[in-house]
Amino acid sequence: MKWSYSFLILLVMVMTTIKAIPISVDQNDDFIVDIHAWAQIVSTHFLFDHVDPSVYQLSQHIASTIRTSLTLDIYDNSIDHNDGNDTFMTRVDLNVLLGQLQGAVGSFLEDKLPGIWNRHLSQVNRNTLQTMVQEEMERQCPRHNYRCLHQQGATTTSTMETYLQAQVEQAWNSLISTDLPPLVEAAKTQVHGVVDLFEPQPCLLHWTLSEDELKSRLDDHWQLVRQQLQQKQQPCPSRHQHYIQHWLHTSLQLDQ
Repeated sequence: MKWSYSFLILLVMVMTTIKAIPISVDQNDDFIVDIHAWAQIVSTHFLFDHVDPSVYQLSQHIASTIRTSLTLDIYDNSIDHNDGNDTFMTRVDLNVLLGQLQGAVGSFLEDKLPGIWNRHLSQVNRNTLQTMVQEEMERQCPRHNYRCLHQQGATTTSTMETYLQAQVEQAWNSLISTDLPPLVEAAKTQVHGVVDLFEPQPCLLHWTLSEDELKSRLDDHWQLVRQQLQQKQQPCPSRHQHYIQHWLHTSLQLDQ
């Protein structure tokens, strides 16, 4: 019985070691690949390495642009004249207040924007992308063989990059034209409500960007992001092959 237990432990250790050994595959090899695992890995890559970083960067820029456009016009007669009023504030106090108000605006926008993006990008999710990748590879490589996937994978990569850029751009345009104006107004209402608590009011809130100026500035930023996305779509065999080789090897590991 002791020998049986030792044998089982040894067997488990051997199997675990075998699992941990990296698979070495030559480009000329040809065998069947689990297309489901392949599609899962590719779709996850595009969602978390392409879409999420772009959305996060755009959201941060929106929040930062609106946040920093908020300034305070200070009433001189309410500053540096301590007449015994408990509401007396110094310029330092107002600078602190401005920082807190700007932080509140930024936090408000950063809290609301993810839900708006999710609504506009409802079709850009793991299941949808996985289905797209799988259908594309089924069409190009019906035998699911390694050599075909290795050769045709770059086409799938370019197709997905083009599709995702179009989806993000459409979501961005809808967000800026439809969702952003009421969102900005809601943020303004909140911070104006805070300043209204002071009596007498030591300052007047001022927004340095009009709605058109804000849209223009955000559009300029989008053009830069768009150029970066387009540069990623330029034919780059070495980059595509690196991705493809990694995805194939990972799918083989999962298939063990």
